[in-house]
Formats: sequence, C-alpha cells, structure tokens
Amino acid sequence: MTAKDTVEALLSLQDIDESIEEKEAELASLAPRVQEREERIADVRERLASARSRLESVEEEYRKNQRSVQAGRATLKRLRDRANQVEDLRQHMAVRAELDAARTNLETSENQALSDLQDVETARDSVEQLEAELEEAEADYEEDLGEVEARREELEEELARHRGQREDRSEDIQDEALALYEQVRRGRTESALAPLAGGHCGNCFTAVPLQRQNEIRSGARLYRCEGCGVILHAPVESGGNGAG
Repeated sequence: MTAKDTVEALLSLQDIDESIEEKEAELASLAPRVQEREERIADVRERLASARSRLESVEEEYRKNQRSVQAGRATLKRLRDRANQVEDLRQHMAVRAELDAARTNLETSENQALSDLQDVETARDSVEQLEAELEEAEADYEEDLGEVEARREELEEELARHRGQREDRSEDIQDEALALYEQVRRGRTESALAPLAGGHCGNCFTAVPLQRQNEIRSGARLYRCEGCGVILHAPVESGGNGAG
C-alpha cells in the first residue's frame, strides 16, 4: 500500500470515527434529557405536596373561625334575649355593653372567616393548577421516554455498524500508519489529518518546506505537521472519502 493509499484509507477511517463520536455524543445526551423530565416531575410533586399542606392548614383555620362565628351569633342572640327581659336601667346598660362587645367580636370573626375563605379558594386553585401541571409533566415524560428508548436503539444499531466498518477498514491499514493515526487522535486535535493548503498546514496554517510539500503530494511517505502534529496529505479531489 502506497502512502497515498494509506492516506485515503486513513481519511475514510477518520470519517467513520467522526460518525462514531457523533453517535456516542448523541447517545450520551439522552440520559440528561430523561433526567430533566424526572427532575421536573419531582419539583412539581414537591410543590403540590406543599400546596396541599397549605390547603389543609387554611381549611382548618377557616373551620375554626366558622365555629367562632357560630359561637358569636349564639352569644349575641342570648344577650338580645336577656336585654329584652331586664327592666332595671343599670342592668339594661350593662347588657347593652356586652351586646356591643359581642357584635364587635362577631364582626371580627366574620371578617376573618371571609378572609380565610378567600385563602381556601386561592389554595384550592393552586392545588388544581399543580395537579394539572403534574399530569402534563408525567405525560411529557412518558412520551419522551418512548422517544428516547427508540432513539437509543437506533443509535446503538448505528454504532455497531460503524464500529464494524472501522474494524474492517483498520485491517486494510499498515500497523505503523494506524498507530500514528491513533496517536494523533489522542492528541485531541480537531482532525487527525489535514490537507496542504497553499504550502501550509490546512489545520494550523504552519508553513511546510517546499521539498516536504513535494513529497507529501507525491505520496512518498507520511509526514506530520511541525506545528500541530496532524498527518498532512495532498488535497483530496472533489468527492472525498466517506464512511459509507
């Protein structure tokens, strides 16, 4: 296999590796997508539990004030009956004072009961809204989970196919060239190979000596860029090499 053939094989291998990386990245993104839905459900459930607790509290407060209102009305009725029975002016004035105090207390209790009723209605609305939000979140989760599982299966099948292609293509490449390619890829450059671009490295634009340019173009041997370390090759004709 000539250096030119090796470059073509490495470019094809690089296409396959890029496809594998793309699929692996998408596969890795699926778990956070599901986790985000689960966290949303947990958050809504927590807020719903708090809202239900709040509703129970304000309902109990409302019932307590309703009892105070009923007791106040009974007290007021009793004092009115008593006022109608007394004949002595001093006793009448004393009962009258008790009546005024009872009316004030009853009015306070009624106002508080009305305020509590408004709180109850507000709390009930909050619970109903959160129940609807939870139902929506759970439905979204189920829908997303189905989509994620389907996509996961697709990606795993595609990855298996690409990995098979990679294994087949790797067998066609000389061990020394393959080891060099793997070494460059581990260096975390964007690409393991780069074309000459007007006498410069197509990756980092470091100038390449003229004699080396000629050797690279002739396919005599593999050279790495002195600047970024990628494997340099002659520009590929339109159509390139694909992973298939």
